[in-house]
Amino acid sequence: MTENLFAGTKRLLVKIGTNALLKDNAPDRRAMKDLARALSALRRRGIQCALVSSGAIGFGCERLYLTRSTLSLALQQACAAVGQVELMAEYARAFQAFNQRMAQVLVSGENFRSPQALANLRATVEALFGLNTIPVFNENDAVSVAELDSGKLFSDNDGLTALVALHLGFDGVVFISDVGGLYERGAGGNGFGVLVREVGDVSVLDFSGRVVGANGKGGLASKLAATRRLTEQGIPVALVKKEKDALDKVFAGRAHGTLFMPKPGMLGGGENRGND
Repeated sequence: MTENLFAGTKRLLVKIGTNALLKDNAPDRRAMKDLARALSALRRRGIQCALVSSGAIGFGCERLYLTRSTLSLALQQACAAVGQVELMAEYARAFQAFNQRMAQVLVSGENFRSPQALANLRATVEALFGLNTIPVFNENDAVSVAELDSGKLFSDNDGLTALVALHLGFDGVVFISDVGGLYERGAGGNGFGVLVREVGDVSVLDFSGRVVGANGKGGLASKLAATRRLTEQGIPVALVKKEKDALDKVFAGRAHGTLFMPKPGMLGGGENRGND
């Protein structure tokens, strides 16, 4: 990275995808503990941190010995109900090792569509920060039917990440994934090209033809779409690879991944943004 845009971050949002939380289709507890360690350390430095975590359906499939690609919507939502408990239990154990409190925050499009619901969400998040607690956001997959709703505000946790950051005053966003960056020739399988270290204008990128992870709903295209919304509102974004000390490297200015520069003249972290 040529510039450390995260050095002055006061409120950080990290999104981690399903594939980055699993190893051989089982929870990657080492990765979750490293993430908890890094977020806890940043919190002790005075940075307000929150997490958007996928993984409920993936964890549920693992617990129920099911394969997601073969499941109906109802069974996927049942897996989400089982998996959300497993996911939060793993996070609770991981954060407890560093004496850091965390809280589950399940949201849907209604939390951002209704002014009153959004105000309530803001108040809850501010209260959690005041209690030195790290919020862990996830879409309420067990009851959500966003993929059937033509008026949906987001279709995956990448879109949710953009909404949370824009509406709740975050001034830095990091996506952690198994891909870990933008490549000149795309990514997937063994077809990695040259890693793009820095992008000045995400709007010039091709959003099509990107690979979606086997265990998740998102993919590089959805991350780029979310990144475009964020950078246009002045929020820097990093897309980094799941690896030990990934967040530490972001704040040291030497992350393995792609840095997306915020639009010049914009000031990130405005809590009333997101209506663009």
